[in-house]
Amino acid sequence: MQDLRDLLREDAAQLPQERAVALVTLVGADGATHHRTATRMLVREDGYWAGGGQSGYLEVPALERIQAVLATAQPGRITVDTGEEALREFGIGLRRGGRLAALVHPLVGEDGRRPLTRLWELLAADDETQVLVTIADSAQAVPPLGEMYRYREEAGFRQTFPVGGPALDRLVETIRLHRENYRSKYLHLTTERGSFEAFVEVFPPRVRLYLFGANHDSLLLLRMAKNMGWYVAVVAPPTEVNREIYAAADALYDPAGEWPPADRRSAAVLIGHDRATDAAHLRRLLDSPPPYIGLRGPARRQTAILDELRASVPDLDTRLAGRFFGPIGLDIGARGPGEIALSILAEIRACFAHRPGGFLHGRAGALHD
Repeated sequence: MQDLRDLLREDAAQLPQERAVALVTLVGADGATHHRTATRMLVREDGYWAGGGQSGYLEVPALERIQAVLATAQPGRITVDTGEEALREFGIGLRRGGRLAALVHPLVGEDGRRPLTRLWELLAADDETQVLVTIADSAQAVPPLGEMYRYREEAGFRQTFPVGGPALDRLVETIRLHRENYRSKYLHLTTERGSFEAFVEVFPPRVRLYLFGANHDSLLLLRMAKNMGWYVAVVAPPTEVNREIYAAADALYDPAGEWPPADRRSAAVLIGHDRATDAAHLRRLLDSPPPYIGLRGPARRQTAILDELRASVPDLDTRLAGRFFGPIGLDIGARGPGEIALSILAEIRACFAHRPGGFLHGRAGALHD
């Protein structure tokens, strides 16, 4: 959800300038576009746009279409040919043709700001999987174009969604299926009154990274993970935590006191540089649920720690099966602390995405599925 955080920070900077601003959401793509659906950006009436970590000035013809919707102060849908030369500044132009469908929400008045309110609600609950259903096109008055519906649980969603019958049943079934694998889905649904298109967007929980140790390597991991929007806590005695780690970490835990509340979306990295300390932390982690437990250091150090624990924990291998990573990190030929930190975070990301961490040029199918 880091893109959403960046976008909403940009929103705060744009609105005081007394210019009309629209939230533009790319909800559909075909042909040769390389944007995945649900890319969002803010576009000002003068053509300035920001989103996805980029910014610039949007040229015609897309700007003219957005300005036309801004003038109505009502949500609207536009289509864009990605082969148009003018869109290359927008970051979506490709050599081969393709088309994008985009929703334009003018941020006017309390009702107009409702889409941003929905996005803030998602960020406030980023410790669990979130589902947002956006009406991407509608040939009927209900559900209205551009409306967003947050799915928390099935019973409540069925009560609040304005359409029932087979269309709602299919929508709920799609949410059930794709919520588990964190995949978004574009649906065309038909009712007795007409048809509409819904974009089911799934936001996985925020990754929670627990660093067991406070040193230079920890600081590098902390900074890089924070840049990706992860929650990062450091577990170390207070006397070992320097000012930089203290300022950057989301939370600090003293291992002699309260143990961090790790869950199934957590990763634990043992980076204490002390064999006895890492062994003690690993022993305590055996009874916690993180699907990723990584141990920093060479293979011989890992072997020594595991052999020592097996003497008192006979079922150690069973309790660590499928979730222990050591030596930690992907094999990218890392040299030096910065590259090692990169390899560690890449391995954690691959673990949570259930990917092997290989080269994309050997992958069949869409990159973002």
